[in-house]
Amino acid sequence: MPKYAPLPATTKQDLKIITVEQFEKILEQTPPADPFHMPLVIAFYTGMRRGEVCGLQWDMVNLDEGYIQIERQMIQKGNGVFDLESPKSAAGYRTIVIGPTLINELKEKRKSQMENRVRYGILYNENNFVCTRNNGDPILPTYIRYRSRKINDNFGIPFSFHSLRHTHATMLLEAGENLKWFKSGSAILKYQPQWILICMSQIPCAKILSYDLKILSNKKRPTNCSSATNN
Repeated sequence: MPKYAPLPATTKQDLKIITVEQFEKILEQTPPADPFHMPLVIAFYTGMRRGEVCGLQWDMVNLDEGYIQIERQMIQKGNGVFDLESPKSAAGYRTIVIGPTLINELKEKRKSQMENRVRYGILYNENNFVCTRNNGDPILPTYIRYRSRKINDNFGIPFSFHSLRHTHATMLLEAGENLKWFKSGSAILKYQPQWILICMSQIPCAKILSYDLKILSNKKRPTNCSSATNN
């Protein structure tokens, strides 16, 4: 007999995985004009970490071909002070294929940033960040932590921004993703009988589109859909 008590099984509650219905409820309270909207949808549709979302810049986004390159992350150093740093490991550099829902969200965000540049004039904070406030100020990790805590309190659900990373991985598996894709390239897969934690990369484009459509209409992508080359 072991001399120590076995660790309790880790559950979805522990990982704070949310449902699509819960995510839609959160979005109802964070419309596109809300500074927290863009970080939410990026994390939900890509599984990116908080620092990666904050550090995402337009030169890392290809809307024509539908992918995001993860090359840097934002590290907050103090109140309003931050640095952009490289990923902590080689596995942190990766390409994430994105579907039409997120592409459209990003296009709308870029359009609103152009409009706000005109509206604010010299008061606009010029930068290349994707997630910004109306005046161009970048969204910082502490703001995301604060808004995530408010969601937890206001909706009474176990939620942190990292919940979206776990939720994204879970939704991909439920959409029919094969575990082998999470083992390929720079992807990291940690598997235990009780839970799955996945670091996303190297996912086929067709599978991302299937996942995207599953969320929007709860229907699987047609079987005659052509598959794209891995990124």
